[in-house]
Amino acid sequence: MFAWCSVVDGGLRVHLIPKNAHSNIALAIGDRQIGTRHDVSEESDDKRLAVIRHPLDRIVSAYEFFCHTRVELPFNDGMKVLGYKREMTFDEFLEHLLENYEKNVHTQKQVDFIGGQEIDYLIPIEKLAEFWPTIEKEFNLPALSEKHANRSAVEKPWASYYTEESRAKAEQVFKEDVELYNLALEKYNG
Repeated sequence: MFAWCSVVDGGLRVHLIPKNAHSNIALAIGDRQIGTRHDVSEESDDKRLAVIRHPLDRIVSAYEFFCHTRVELPFNDGMKVLGYKREMTFDEFLEHLLENYEKNVHTQKQVDFIGGQEIDYLIPIEKLAEFWPTIEKEFNLPALSEKHANRSAVEKPWASYYTEESRAKAEQVFKEDVELYNLALEKYNG
């Protein structure tokens, strides 16, 4: 469906993933949503960076963003076409998403954005602000904005949205993303 990476002068390919600080990173690297893009599977000697988020946290972020934060914007009309409704309950949203996740970039699996590539900088989203100065220095990039460009209004921990059953079902559907997130934590902390 949607699999490209942005190329930064100086040898960096950034695998931008929606709901994973996508807009802030795009602004920092000068992509602004329309930069030089290449297929993620394209071979290159460039270093690669991807920010990974726990997939169940990402689902909650998408839910809050589309069903509560941006309900009046035309952007959400695209979600309506996909069968999502404004003001859905989380359980309704999750049930629909688990059957239709591949139809929208905001719910598509994160592994799809990696394209089978070895990622040099696989960063858990929680560690992005701490790690970004390394990228700034190495690739001569500006600081990340401290203001989130499209922040979801999540007020409670993402795990509290799920029942034991719904969490197990979502983790099964997004098993590869859970493994990718765990790998990011391991690589970052290792």
